[in-house]
Amino acid sequence: MIFIERPFCYVEALFTIGSIGSIAHTMGSDIDYWVCIREELFDSEKLNLFRKKLNAIETWANNEFRTEIHFFIVDIEKVGRSYFGDSDTESSGSAQGRLLKEEFYRTMIHVAGKLPFWTTLPVEVSKNYYHDLFIRVCPYPAKGRFIDFGDIHDIPAGEYFGASVWQMFKYLKSPFKSVLKMGLIEKYIHDKKIDRILLCNQFKNEWMNPGLAFNLTKSDPYYVLLSSLIAYYKKIDRNHPFAKLVQSCFFSKVCITDEKELKRSAFGLKEILITQCMDEWNWKSDQIFEVGNFKNWPYEKIFSESVKIKQYMVQTYKQCRRIWVSSDASSEKESFLTPRDRTVLGRKMIVQFSMEQTGKVETILLVAKSGISSGLSLEYSDSDKKDQKWILMHKWRDKKNNLERNELLKKTPSIEDMGAWLIHNKIYEQDNYIKLAPNPTFVKANDIKILFKTMYDFFHDELKKEITNDALCSKSIVNAMFISLNFTVSRDLRSITEWNVIYRNSWGEMFCHLFTYSTGLRNETEVLNRVKKDLELAQIPEICKVFNIHNH
Repeated sequence: MIFIERPFCYVEALFTIGSIGSIAHTMGSDIDYWVCIREELFDSEKLNLFRKKLNAIETWANNEFRTEIHFFIVDIEKVGRSYFGDSDTESSGSAQGRLLKEEFYRTMIHVAGKLPFWTTLPVEVSKNYYHDLFIRVCPYPAKGRFIDFGDIHDIPAGEYFGASVWQMFKYLKSPFKSVLKMGLIEKYIHDKKIDRILLCNQFKNEWMNPGLAFNLTKSDPYYVLLSSLIAYYKKIDRNHPFAKLVQSCFFSKVCITDEKELKRSAFGLKEILITQCMDEWNWKSDQIFEVGNFKNWPYEKIFSESVKIKQYMVQTYKQCRRIWVSSDASSEKESFLTPRDRTVLGRKMIVQFSMEQTGKVETILLVAKSGISSGLSLEYSDSDKKDQKWILMHKWRDKKNNLERNELLKKTPSIEDMGAWLIHNKIYEQDNYIKLAPNPTFVKANDIKILFKTMYDFFHDELKKEITNDALCSKSIVNAMFISLNFTVSRDLRSITEWNVIYRNSWGEMFCHLFTYSTGLRNETEVLNRVKKDLELAQIPEICKVFNIHNH
């Protein structure tokens, strides 16, 4: 065998990973690149300068072409061991090393440099002889023609659990994509019992053995993914509701809203593939356009679809955990999460889903938020429920029936609580106007406008801060506190009988606590002392604002 030595390069290969080049890619999709290097050749200064260069290219692409790209520096040796570092905003760390490698092999596009050795071998050959053949072809890996990311044929149950934890909070940012990925995790867990091959190997079999006729649908990784998920759910139950849900999420992700967008692709490939999906899954074009236009749905429909997705994610996560806990083999019971990742991901789960803490402001998943911030109105409830006094309504135009409709968005015990919910969930906008229905309190519409604008300005910078892993590994502390005084009481009252404390902690959680005191306090200093005592704080945070509507 002849060994061909290649010239030395610091960057050995460049690939894209994900939806780019597939049926699921849209004009708004970002592009993820793997930049493949050997970290041992870089000292810390070189690596930092390289990162700065890649960050500069990301900024340039966004400014010049409005294209969001992300460069992930990938160490070839670590990927060979299925290790991707600690979990952070974009990286899943130790949660799903093999699953991420499987996704890479299934969706990668080779841009430049060396090819993965995995792509050169038929599935059965690589399963038995991968390592031996690589050593023969590339005795000096750094100088060879191929990259050794390792072969993949099986994924331990423990990694499925770690991946399900990761997807549980990733879906808050990309709900439709996470449904598909969570479905694949469930399918793999089921297939593991009957030794079915992974999708990347199934996909490789298709393009290595195409037969006499080229099948376009079998060459698209997202179509292969969707087809396998739908077949899996229908095998369990012919009318399984999850089969319809993954179809709907897929068409929402594709985001086709009319005939013109359907035809807008090179050589009409997207139209061919979408038409194939419609024929197979019994969808009509108007249904495709309806789910693709999810950003303009009424809140009721947005909320309903969001609830379905949350139920699906929670149910699938629980099943993954149940299977992991009941696994017999000791190697299978390992979660494959490093202690640090276990802490980080566990606390992210608490931040996003736990509502056990008193006064915590709910984090909601909405598949779309556009249009919800307009047409808002607040009403005071005279019901006996003391914990739900204020009701937020949303008026929207039902174009289909040419009617104006009112829908309930939220009920809270105080106006400040409503403002915290709007701001925390990024529904509030600076220039929106919230109408106020006549009520028995002393609050006016302009008071609410001033309060919400002041709260938004106060928390704006805090909400933009990235929650670091170091913060999640430490005990949570109060970062910023906003205290509203006497908002709903008489403007003539001199003592302070009501104060509402809204604060955000170092884990990214927001809380709202309403306190009343019939006797009244004399000044802000007394209020701060009471807040410190009632919330059991060692000290009031440096970032603190006391707001009194009477002064405006």
